[in-house]
Amino acid sequence: TIKSIGGSYSRNHPCVSVVFVSLINFHVSYEEQYQDGKFYARILNEFYEDIEELFLDPRFS
Repeated sequence: TIKSIGGSYSRNHPCVSVVFVSLINFHVSYEEQYQDGKFYARILNEFYEDIEELFLDPRFS
């Protein structure tokens, strides 16, 4: 259930962004049996780190 906060269902926050990402065919290459999936978790983590670096670029701030 969504609760109203001060009469509004949303709130503005400075310096916040939301990114919706779809990794095409990730399920094809992901294998839980390979290092218990840790290898692909590391790949995803590096991907998100690259996106965070883009937000530090003045063009995207």
